[in-house]
Amino acid sequence: IESIVLGEITTDDEDLKGKDINVEAMSKNACKYYLPITVKDQYGNILKAEELNNLDIYTSDTSIIKLAATPIINHSDKGTVMQFQNTGYEKSGTVVITIVAPANGKIGSKSITVMDKPQIDIVNISAPASTLKQNTAVILPVSIVDMNNKQMNLKDISFVSNGNNLTLNSFTFMTAVGAVLSVDKDYASGTTNIMLTPTAQYVVVTVSTHTGKVQTLNLTANEASVPTYIKGVKPDFATLLANDASLSSVLKDNIVFLDQYSEEIPIPVYKPAKASGSEPYYIIREKSFNNCTNFNAATGTIHSTANSGTEVYIIELLNKDSTIIHTLEVTITVVNMKNVTSFGINDLNKFYTDVSGVGTHNQTIEVYGLSGSKRVVVNQDVIMNISTTNGLAGINTAGRTYIPTNIDTKGEDRSSELTVFVYNGADIIPVTKNVVFSNASPVAQALEIEYGGVKVNSDVVNVPYFELSNKSLLSFVAEASRSKLQFSAKEQYGVQKSRNLYKFIVTNNTAGVSISPVGFGSGFRSADSGRSLQLAVFVDNLFKQIK
Repeated sequence: IESIVLGEITTDDEDLKGKDINVEAMSKNACKYYLPITVKDQYGNILKAEELNNLDIYTSDTSIIKLAATPIINHSDKGTVMQFQNTGYEKSGTVVITIVAPANGKIGSKSITVMDKPQIDIVNISAPASTLKQNTAVILPVSIVDMNNKQMNLKDISFVSNGNNLTLNSFTFMTAVGAVLSVDKDYASGTTNIMLTPTAQYVVVTVSTHTGKVQTLNLTANEASVPTYIKGVKPDFATLLANDASLSSVLKDNIVFLDQYSEEIPIPVYKPAKASGSEPYYIIREKSFNNCTNFNAATGTIHSTANSGTEVYIIELLNKDSTIIHTLEVTITVVNMKNVTSFGINDLNKFYTDVSGVGTHNQTIEVYGLSGSKRVVVNQDVIMNISTTNGLAGINTAGRTYIPTNIDTKGEDRSSELTVFVYNGADIIPVTKNVVFSNASPVAQALEIEYGGVKVNSDVVNVPYFELSNKSLLSFVAEASRSKLQFSAKEQYGVQKSRNLYKFIVTNNTAGVSISPVGFGSGFRSADSGRSLQLAVFVDNLFKQIK
């Protein structure tokens, strides 16, 4: 060996590139760093890792920097490098790494300074951009500067959340009076936000930094959202039915409600008839009686009859004392099937072409009629035959179902034209739709959270205790046993991942109750009102956390 030269410590991790090497880097992320080393023999040849087993390597303080068990390896791009392992200690200081060739005493050395965690000097907080409402989480705009006058990214800050208190990097404290503070981390995009959820009309947020700088922000929150208007029915609710007594349309839970700020809110409680209680609710009742439909108040379902014509139903939104807040009329039309001459095919998921999907990835092929631009619910017995192109197989016309069969697409998407032949009682009418099929392995695409049918976009949600008591947070149970708080992860074939693939973990639990690993809540009672817990949910490679 003629020479030993050590380069500069570096990393391939995009989130760590360009940042100072601090105690967190070496205590928690050391394996993501490496130190290039160039060792040459007397002929100028660069030696590889396997030729350097006899070198003596010394580190002046292993509690600051610790070499890996196999310290020298070959890097795919950087050549020969030294690698590290976590020290387990958040200790700063300067370390000298010395390498000695014992045969001739050639030496190479490198001094590396590991810095303390950056100390927060200034925290600027400002009023949220969106309307502040009680019990609704919003992003609190925050900018942070360290003692070196460098901007700090929220994703690089360590947080400890406890109700109305938030600790940043151990020595900076944020407190909210009349609100709850929390942290929203999007692990897919890497963005981090501090969330503010007002619990009172007047909110005061105060922050005190490591260096003693203090800022106070005074805010006013509007009243909490309450159901105020009935906007209408959901787009996929069917208001037209063919004149067939076997057909029906469920109006319950297919209604859109708005709060006093004209924003969509979760659906209130449905009751078959007026009955005062502890919260707003809604009922559905018949206004006209033309014998065109029959109504089941218990399920909120409208049934067709053999008679053509129209029927009017009234949706009433009432407060807890049964005083009417708002009403909306919905007209249901029953049409003669023979007058329906245009049809469409209901949306279909991507077809999974692997027999492992039998039972889980079956699809039902259904059609609907068209009266003008509106859909008509029709009996599926009108389907006479189904055909496909481009090699898509597995469709059973008699059962109107697709049962997965093995078709090797090399994991790629392929298209097919699906043709359904419909008989309306007078003519056979072909209806076509383009579909996609593939044998790529099913993988969850997104983990979604909903409360009362409305997507939850923040990391804090207020839930009545009874919605967590003996109820499931997954939809694999009867509706009566489901919480309004629901988690769902669907893969590229539109199928929700199996129940056993979800994992629920509870932390920071001040309620003393439990949610099982498969998402079943128990032990919640009225005394738990106002308390909180942190819920982490994992499925496939996805993760979401909510308070």
